[in-house]
Amino acid sequence: MNILNKLTIRQLKMNKQRTIVTIIGVILSCALMVGIGLLFSSVQRNMVDSIVKYNGDYHTSFEDVSKKDLSLVENNVKVKNYARRSLEMDAVRYGSETDETDYFHIYTMNQEYQDSFRELKGRLPKNGNEILVAQRIMKTKNPQLKIGDTITLKIGEFLPMEDDSLSEYEAESSEPKFQEQGEKTFKIVGTYVGDAYGNYFQGYIGSMYIGGNMSENASSTVYITYKNLRDTYPESEHLAEQLHKTKTSDDGMYSGLNYNQEYLSLNGNSRYQNYNFTLIAIVAFILTLISIACIVVIYN
Repeated sequence: MNILNKLTIRQLKMNKQRTIVTIIGVILSCALMVGIGLLFSSVQRNMVDSIVKYNGDYHTSFEDVSKKDLSLVENNVKVKNYARRSLEMDAVRYGSETDETDYFHIYTMNQEYQDSFRELKGRLPKNGNEILVAQRIMKTKNPQLKIGDTITLKIGEFLPMEDDSLSEYEAESSEPKFQEQGEKTFKIVGTYVGDAYGNYFQGYIGSMYIGGNMSENASSTVYITYKNLRDTYPESEHLAEQLHKTKTSDDGMYSGLNYNQEYLSLNGNSRYQNYNFTLIAIVAFILTLISIACIVVIYN
């Protein structure tokens, strides 16, 4: 073994120029491959950060979850945490009757959802008499409104059009009529633009938030994060069955069940294996080409 070492060292000394070129080539080749790996990793990280900013880092969401069914989510040992927003009033008007942008929804929320608001000014509501209003409303509906003021909203319900002269298609496509049932005054304690659960632009399409607990008849949308990313699909399907959701396809889709597909895919948990395979194949192909090119250059 010592003889081989001595011969190797002797050959290296005899071909100093060649040895130096080879060493530099190996170092540059390794640096290039590491750099490409870091580049792919950086691009992926930026894509994930962008998705988290606009769509959240939750794994799956369920719509139309009743208060009693929330316990199925709360008591699930595989659930790390969940954010909830509950629809308390789905027919609220502020402004004219003719402008559809003057109608809003009012929600309550849990702590996890409260932490998701973007560009929050002021503070969050603490009770049912305080309200968090979209900045759009403050700017376009009443520029004089400011944090600390009160806002009076018309509370009611939407009634379907009942006109015997309308055809079946016209009746189904016609706008429902707003029937006012009363008014309620809230104190504005804060404003927001959007949140981090795929509702980034909710501030532009009519969502307000009040404090207090979820009412008995409220319907919730819950955004679930699992302890293990790999549990997303099997556990979501299990929860969908428990929540009595209707299965809509053979590939595990249910009514009211939505996956944060882009986030899951970029973290290597796509239901569509072709996506993951394609990413890995592209990286492997590029690294293979670079490796072959480097070996040829160094050898020559």
